[in-house]
Amino acid sequence: MKFLLQFLLLITVVHFSAPLLAQKEGKKKRVAVFIFDDKTDNGRSWWGQRTVGEGMSDMVITELVKTGQYTV
Repeated sequence: MKFLLQFLLLITVVHFSAPLLAQKEGKKKRVAVFIFDDKTDNGRSWWGQRTVGEGMSDMVITELVKTGQYTV
C-alpha cells in the first residue's frame, strides 16, 4: 500500500511539473549586439560604406542566431 501511494505521488508530481519544464526550455535569452568600435581603421570603410565594427557585430549576431538559444 505504501509503495502504491509513493508511486501515485511520483506520477502526480511528474504530471504537473512536465509542462513547467517544457516552457522553460522554449524561452530564448534576449541579447542586444551593438556595433563595435574599431580604433585602427581611422574612419575608413569597406565595401558599401560599412566599417569593420559593423561587420564584426553582424558576425556575432549570425553565430548567436545559429545556436538557436538567443533572440537578437
